[in-house]
Amino acid sequence: MFSTAGLLIGVAVLGPSLLLLVAPPQEGLAALGAGTTTTDRVLTVLERLGQAGVLVALVLSGDRYSAPLDGWFAVGAALLAGYYALWLRYLLRGRHLALLFGPLAGVPVPLAVLPVLALGCAAAWGRSVWLGTAVVVLAAGHWPTSWRTWRRLEQPTAASA
Repeated sequence: MFSTAGLLIGVAVLGPSLLLLVAPPQEGLAALGAGTTTTDRVLTVLERLGQAGVLVALVLSGDRYSAPLDGWFAVGAALLAGYYALWLRYLLRGRHLALLFGPLAGVPVPLAVLPVLALGCAAAWGRSVWLGTAVVVLAAGHWPTSWRTWRRLEQPTAASA
């Protein structure tokens, strides 16, 4: 059953990534170094399957997200606010790759970690096993892909130091 609330959650969490289309990093998107190894391709497939699964689970969630607001909602909203703040930082500080992938306050690749955790909170709030499963698949692809990208970006700096 179609869920407007689920669609809004999906857009709120996954939508900011579309900013890369209109505000790409100063270094260019090619600087991300598209993964060519089998591991990179497998992680990318997992990430895309997770994204699709998250959207499908949210959009077809019926009235799950008309549930009373609870602690899961509050934690998810706080994570989403942090995610938006990091996107704002990226936009206001010159749109550099380090702002997309660099660690912050001990959290590695926070722009990858925060939205996935927020979606996990949405799964708990809506008590959705389907969304929870899709979030695990998304995390299995997105987190290592983002971490590997950060490591690749760090290598030239480490070599020149």
